[in-house]
Amino acid sequence: MRSSTLLSLLFVTLVGCSQRDHFVLDDVGRACAFDAESLEFDPRSPQSFVAGAPLTLRVMIEECPLGCNEDFDAWCTVERAGNTLHVTSQGSWTESDPDLLCAAVCTPVIATCMSGPLEEGTYQVELGDEVMTVEVPGDVPKPPCVVSQS
Repeated sequence: MRSSTLLSLLFVTLVGCSQRDHFVLDDVGRACAFDAESLEFDPRSPQSFVAGAPLTLRVMIEECPLGCNEDFDAWCTVERAGNTLHVTSQGSWTESDPDLLCAAVCTPVIATCMSGPLEEGTYQVELGDEVMTVEVPGDVPKPPCVVSQS
């Protein structure tokens, strides 16, 4: 009887002390520029940037967080200063209770945001410390992308 009580207390202690990590990533990932008409965000699709239209920026903050996760959230914003578009992004998620069994499902953490309408010109798009160039107007065989790990 005493050993079953001790095992019950040990079980409650172990279950009650499970650690759930919360992950937050700022200004990291792969940001790609798509034209305003893009309905699908295929990284191999041609893009046509036109004057007077915004750019759609899609930031893949984390492609496939390991483990069983929940409470995914992602957002991004674009701030313009002259011909520089500064992208700020954040993605977060919480690790599921590590004591529970679950199917590890890959859920990408992706944020989508838009610039305001852009005039003709050459634009520098910044994510973290990394920069890519986008020409407006311009046709490209695939979306330009930049990867930030800062």
